[in-house]
Amino acid sequence: MAGANANFRFVNAMLNIGYLTGAIVITEERDRFYVRQTGNEQLDIPVFLPNLGYRMPPRNSIKTVVVHCYSHITDSGTSVKPVVVSVSDPSVLTMPPMSNFLLGFRNKISSEKLEHLMGEIKLPYHRDGSIKKEFLDLLKEENSQDEAISAIIEMYEMTRGSNRTGALDNNGNRVMIAGFVDRRSYVPPNEYQEHGHGRVDIRQHEERDKSLPIRLVGSQVRPQLERVKHPGVAIKVAGRLRRKIVPAPDGQGIISDVVYIETDLLQRANQGQDILSVPGWITTYRDEMLRRREAVAKQSPDTAPIEGGPTGGSDEALDNAG
Repeated sequence: MAGANANFRFVNAMLNIGYLTGAIVITEERDRFYVRQTGNEQLDIPVFLPNLGYRMPPRNSIKTVVVHCYSHITDSGTSVKPVVVSVSDPSVLTMPPMSNFLLGFRNKISSEKLEHLMGEIKLPYHRDGSIKKEFLDLLKEENSQDEAISAIIEMYEMTRGSNRTGALDNNGNRVMIAGFVDRRSYVPPNEYQEHGHGRVDIRQHEERDKSLPIRLVGSQVRPQLERVKHPGVAIKVAGRLRRKIVPAPDGQGIISDVVYIETDLLQRANQGQDILSVPGWITTYRDEMLRRREAVAKQSPDTAPIEGGPTGGSDEALDNAG
């Protein structure tokens, strides 16, 4: 049984915890901020405040944000809604050496100056963790007498030739969820994809419309979906948060904007460890699904097994993501 000090990792007695490390982006939206982990701002992960009185983290700072994941219905369909649990400085476990160096220079420069320097560059480093030359040039141009900037340039010159570089590692975007399968489906590959992907909705709440959308990827999607074909199966996923924006064909506005959890592995959940207690509503749900399967089998012995709950269906925005 998990200790009391670990209860923050659970929602409704089921594992639900996420860790995001990146640059904090503040917009005019009062109920959320964004965590930027790449040079593409459309991939920024929105993180919602638990209440409007919650203090925003400093703009452009690098932080580790702990979240709980919920679902909500948007104009684009079902989307994951990460909600803040805590915000802290990143550790060496969540950021590699070069990113720790980046943390150093970000925290030495005021938010206003950093925002001015970044301009259209968005992120000051490449995906491999090395600092962009444009950013270094801006630093030199801005004020070569500034002690903080001088220290940054000196440190960069010292580390540039070493192998202690790297982008945000896997610990910088990590989500762990346990719950009960509500429905699952397979989406065949399109003309540009080698493999299809799976859609699995995980329930942690009695209300079915609160199920979390999981996108299963990789070469073993079909066998994994087959192992969780009955609604009510207890599973656990370790994955990452992804965001997919589809722009309108004319470039004016967007067609869809969804956040989802992506994983390449579905695991059986352990009661007492991943699921602390089994709620009564899931027992009722399992019994209902069993009766439905038995009724279908009696009426049409050759009919394929039911793959989801009573409403079935799919979420086009998520199914087409990626």
